[in-house]
Formats: sequence, structure tokens, C-alpha cells
Amino acid sequence: KRGEITFRVRKTTSKGRGSKEAIYGADIVLVMEINLSDYKTSKGMLIQAKLLDHGKRFNAKVWQGLQEQIDKMNKYTHDSYVWLYDSFGVRSIRSHAVRGLETRRPDDLYVTKCATFLGEFLQSKHGDPRISDVNLDRVQEELSPRFVISISASDNDQDHDRVYSEID
Repeated sequence: KRGEITFRVRKTTSKGRGSKEAIYGADIVLVMEINLSDYKTSKGMLIQAKLLDHGKRFNAKVWQGLQEQIDKMNKYTHDSYVWLYDSFGVRSIRSHAVRGLETRRPDDLYVTKCATFLGEFLQSKHGDPRISDVNLDRVQEELSPRFVISISASDNDQDHDRVYSEID
């Protein structure tokens, strides 16, 4: 039987005073559900995305704001990350590593290319089971990130029937 992988993206608003991003610090909630005959898991993570050219350092004001966002994400889960993007692509760093950095230059740390990071996520090397497809609506309501990205893999045709595609 051939399995399927489905990506779901929900775009929400998070700007303004009292927004959930202001409370939880996350731009993105990334969730993966795998429901195969021999392996099942559902888990996710929080991501704060920032524009920063490779090798550059954050200015003090942006750096302070990022530190506060990291603290907020880490209160919710330790599986939180900072994604740095520029015209060459996206780099991923564990939020805890960024939190302790004195140079304000995240590329001084071990940085993973986004494709590698997502491959590791699909291999179930990252993720918090409290952020799962099962409670995705609750997580979205609680965190209200700009994007909720859900990845589902299943070898059961019945599971495919319940999968929806919501791309705003």
C-alpha cells in the first residue's frame, strides 16, 4: 500500500498589542503527524523567523526583542527554534543556543540548513508531543502564530479522507 504525505498550512494574524505572538513569541507552529502501520507519532515545535543576512549580527534593539521572544517560546516548549532567512535560504538554530550567544551573530553557532532540519524533523529527531496534530486547533487558538504548518504521513486510506487542506 502506498503512503501519502500531506502538508497543511494555516495562516493567521498575529500583529498588534495583545497578540498571541506577543505572548508566546512564535511566528510559526510546525506540526508533524505520522500514522503508519509500524510507526505513529505526532509532535511539533515553535519557530521565530528573522531576516538576517548570513554572517551578519543583529542590532541591539532587534537582538533584545529576539531574546524576549525566545524566552516566551521556551516557557511553552524547549523544542523551539530560530529560523534566519535571507536571499540565499533559511537557516535553523535551537533557540536555547541563540539565547546564550553574546556576539549577536547567530552564524557563530552551529546552523542547520532548512532542508537538513526538515529532513531531521521528518525522521522524528525534533519536536514536542504536546504540540501535535491531535491538539492542533487548541495550539493554534492558544498561540495564534502567523502560520501553522502541519505535515501528515499515513499508509491508511481512511486517514487521507479526514485530512483537509487549508492554505490561506
